[in-house]
Amino acid sequence: MNDLPAGLIDNRIEFFNDPTDQEICYCLTNGHVTRVNEANENIKLLIDADMVAHPLKMEALVLLGYETQDAQREKYCSCCFGAFDGHADVVGRDFIHNEYWPCPRRGICPVEGKLCDSLKVGNAGKILTRREVEVLILAGQCMLNKEIADILQISEETVKVHLKHIQEKSGLMNKKDLVKLAIQKNLL
Repeated sequence: MNDLPAGLIDNRIEFFNDPTDQEICYCLTNGHVTRVNEANENIKLLIDADMVAHPLKMEALVLLGYETQDAQREKYCSCCFGAFDGHADVVGRDFIHNEYWPCPRRGICPVEGKLCDSLKVGNAGKILTRREVEVLILAGQCMLNKEIADILQISEETVKVHLKHIQEKSGLMNKKDLVKLAIQKNLL
């Protein structure tokens, strides 16, 4: 059962965005997929309670202009748990707030890191920048610095600087460990 996506045959919950419309978020549990606001009342109450427990995230929703309960609920799940990664976002009544996903609005969202989770590494939980995450993803695919530079349209020297920053923030010292980190953080 652990090899199957959360919610496919159990009551864990996996939230994920519609790949064609980031404003729509779905909920998978007990083998059923529904839009977040069409989920059963128990699930909506769980989401509402988690939202109340995170007032800074609620402030970010209001700042973005989401005023109704339904709009806030859907955007909350979308921003906090947007990727279909097969890992449970809710187990029992416990929400798992450690999911980083490559939202297309990263770097331009006015509430980035307040509503969504930033990618944190190392014992001190230092945050990687969007570009550092992009470099880590490509390094995690065992690409050479030149290949990374070509894909991101930056110089090899800039790739080296980003890798150095990632290593400093994470406490890891070689590319092999960065590959493990990328796997661990579900970036690959």
